[in-house]
Amino acid sequence: MRTSTQNPADMSSEQRIAEIATILARGLSRSKNNQQKQGVERSSTGLPSASKHSCSHTKALK
Repeated sequence: MRTSTQNPADMSSEQRIAEIATILARGLSRSKNNQQKQGVERSSTGLPSASKHSCSHTKALK
């Protein structure tokens, strides 16, 4: 569904709900696409998972 340019006061409740659903679906889709592009590892809660190491820098082994 396309996002409407119609004044919400002139829309039926079904039209407003459909538009809200469309906006939310687009936002969810963008969020998932951004996560895939960034390669962010997420835990089951949806939050970034803890690092496997205590620091973000890896030292070269000698």
